[in-house]
Amino acid sequence: MTDTQKTNLERHPKFGFLQVKPTPTQEEITRFYAEEFYSSKYKAFNNSALEVQEADREFHDAHREDIAGNIERLLGTFRSRA
Repeated sequence: MTDTQKTNLERHPKFGFLQVKPTPTQEEITRFYAEEFYSSKYKAFNNSALEVQEADREFHDAHREDIAGNIERLLGTFRSRA
């Protein structure tokens, strides 16, 4: 896949998750991680330092809210079946 090739996110018809279409090749994925992911703004992605966490607080709070909402929705589904 070239940088100029258009990609889309499409929902998987059976399982519902989003996936990139067209799917990148293994070589493209390897190149992305080697040349971009670990050498750009993503360097701090797994950094658990307090200053990194504070800078990303809004993202992490929203992520936790999404998880909690999904758990509540699933528990409600299970409770209504009982």
